[in-house]
Amino acid sequence: MPLLRNKTDEEAELFLVPLESMNTVLLRRVLRKVIGLVKGLRGLDFKHIEEMIGLIKKGKPGDRLCLPGSVRAVKKYSTFLITAKRIERLKTSVIDCPGSLRVAGTDAVITAAVQEKDPGGADGRRIAVLDAGKTGLSLTVRGRKDGDYFYPSGFGHRKKLQDFLVDEKVPRDERDGIPVVASGDDIVWVAGMRADERFIAREDTRQFLILTLHTG
Repeated sequence: MPLLRNKTDEEAELFLVPLESMNTVLLRRVLRKVIGLVKGLRGLDFKHIEEMIGLIKKGKPGDRLCLPGSVRAVKKYSTFLITAKRIERLKTSVIDCPGSLRVAGTDAVITAAVQEKDPGGADGRRIAVLDAGKTGLSLTVRGRKDGDYFYPSGFGHRKKLQDFLVDEKVPRDERDGIPVVASGDDIVWVAGMRADERFIAREDTRQFLILTLHTG
């Protein structure tokens, strides 16, 4: 059974199934060899390997370790990622509605459609249904900025974006990679997380703007 799903100079991704069933001695050897093969991971030592073994054996999907040199180890649903790749703050782009936009530097695509009936199915995370009359049909997609705030749907009050991300337990190293969709200076959707209460579609909405986040 293959172990490596992907390897670059900055990261290695391994299949979890063989790792989880390995005895500790063999798993230690595998991790040591993988670390030696990846240039960006060579500063890790025995202590860090032991921490990764604990994560593989006992962690839940989404659990992670923050290791020296901005290295992260992440237990996913079917793979185990060890990466030194830095997440860059997203550049500002424009999406005209209807249309689509590949978010620069990521594998994410945001699509925008406009229609006269509520399509339903909005969860605020992957799909946001907004009032096009309030948002307008030309939006910006960017990374977070200092001082950003919005009104998360269901909260009933204004909240700093930084505090929202902390409360949602978004790891510090991932916050700059979250697409923020804005109309002028106002955030309308934190893509993948929550729409702004002020812009969500309501009974009197005439044009429905459907924003969808697609990830690879």
